[in-house]
Amino acid sequence: MWRNAAKPLALHADPKIILTVLLALKDEYWQVRKFAIQVLQKIPNKQSLPALIEALTDEYSDVRKEAAIALGNLSKIEALNALQQALADPDLEVSIYAQKAIQKIGKQTKI
Repeated sequence: MWRNAAKPLALHADPKIILTVLLALKDEYWQVRKFAIQVLQKIPNKQSLPALIEALTDEYSDVRKEAAIALGNLSKIEALNALQQALADPDLEVSIYAQKAIQKIGKQTKI
C-alpha cells in the first residue's frame, strides 16, 4: 500500500514536505525509500544530507543509485567522502552515478 502512495510524491515534489519525505527514507519497503529520494532529487535541501549519505549504504542498489543522484544535485562537499566510498559499490550503476555526482559537486564547488 505505501509503495503505491509514495510514487506520487516523486511526481509532485513540494519543499513543504521535506520532513515527511525524510521519514519515508526509514520505511521498510525499498520502493518507498527510492521514491522518497526521487523527491529529494527534485527539491535539494541541505537538511537531507545525512539521510542521503546513509542511503548510499542501503541494501537495495536502486536506493543507493538514487541517493548518489540526489547527493549530486545537492552539491555539498560534505557528501564527497561517502560518494568516493560508493565508487566501490558492487553494483556498476551505483558506481557510475557516484562518479557523476562527484564530478557535478566538483564543477559547482570548483574544487
